[in-house]
Amino acid sequence: MGFLNDLWNTGQQPLWRLLITIAYFGLMGVGFAHITMRRDWKILPVFLIIQFCITFLMPESSAHIPINDMIKNRLIFDGFGILVSIFLGYLFFIIFISGEGIPQVRLKTEIDLAKKMHDVLVPKIQYKNKTIDVYGKSIPTSEVGGDLLDLYETGKSITCYIADVSGHGVAAGLLMGMFKSAMYTALQSQSSLSTIINTINRSLHQLNQASMFLTASAIRFDESKTAEFTVIGHLPILHYQAHSNSIQHLLIKQIPLSVQPDYQFKTRKVNFRSGDTFIFLTDGLTEVLNSQNEEFGINRIEELIIQHHSQQIELLFNKIIDEINQYGPQRDDQTLMVIRCS
Repeated sequence: MGFLNDLWNTGQQPLWRLLITIAYFGLMGVGFAHITMRRDWKILPVFLIIQFCITFLMPESSAHIPINDMIKNRLIFDGFGILVSIFLGYLFFIIFISGEGIPQVRLKTEIDLAKKMHDVLVPKIQYKNKTIDVYGKSIPTSEVGGDLLDLYETGKSITCYIADVSGHGVAAGLLMGMFKSAMYTALQSQSSLSTIINTINRSLHQLNQASMFLTASAIRFDESKTAEFTVIGHLPILHYQAHSNSIQHLLIKQIPLSVQPDYQFKTRKVNFRSGDTFIFLTDGLTEVLNSQNEEFGINRIEELIIQHHSQQIELLFNKIIDEINQYGPQRDDQTLMVIRCS
C-alpha cells in the first residue's frame, strides 16, 4: 500500500515520506490483524486515532516535478517494491499458518470435540414417574466442565447423583467422564450404594493423578418412602420437608473420592413424604461473589426454595439460577438438580 500510494503520487513524494508511508501501512495491517484474530477490541480506537492523524494531519508533498527519467526510475522502484511486498506478505502468512495457525486450529478442533463429548456425558436431566420428578442441568464455565449430574434407573430403583471434580477444563472433564463410566458399570450390578462408591473409589485412585479428587452426593429411591443417600466431601443435600415448610441438611462427613483407596464410604437412610423436595448443588452456585465480594451462600438458596417450593421444579430451578446470575458473575462450573417426591 505504501508503494501504491507513491505510484498514485507519480513518485513525487520525498523518500522519507515514502518510507514513513510504508511503515505506517505495514503497522496498521499488523495491528488490525492482531485486533481481529485476538479479539482485542479495546485497542481498536487507538489504531483508528493514529490512522486519522497520519492520514489527515500529515502535510501534503509540495514537490511537482515534471515526469522524467528520475520519476520513471522511481515508478519502476515502486513496482518492484509491490512485488517484493506481496511475496513477503505471502511468505509471512505461510510461516504464521505453519507455526501458530495450524496448532491453534488443531487445538480449537480438539476443544470443540471435547465440548461435544461433554454435552453427551452431561445432558440436561428431565425425568418423571409415579415416585419422583427430576430436573437438573450443569452449566460449565468453559467448553469442558468438571461437574456431573446423572440419573440411572435399574429394576425398581432410581439413583440420582451429582459430582464436582477439583478444578475445571479438559483434565477435570476427563476425570468426570471416568467417574460416570464407572458409575454406569457399577450401577448395573444392583449392588448397595456404599459398595458401588467404595469400588469406584479404589478404581479412580489407581487411575487418577494424586493432585485431583472428586466430591459427590447420591440418593437412591425404590418403591418405599425411604431413600438411601451418601455425601462424599460435598455440599449437603437440601431436603425440603413440605409438612413443616423447613429444610433439613443431609450430610455425612467423609473425604472426597480418589484420596484414599481403602477408605470406607457410608450411606444413610432418610424418610420422605409426598411433596418433599431434594436439592443437589455444587459450590459453583454458593461461591458466586457480588460487587462487595460477598458469597451468595447456601442460606439464600434455602430461602428461595421455601419461597417458591409450590412451583414446578423446572420453574424452581430457573428461579434459583436467575437469582444467582443477578447476584454476580459465574466463576466456576454450576450444577443444580431438583427432585420432587410424588
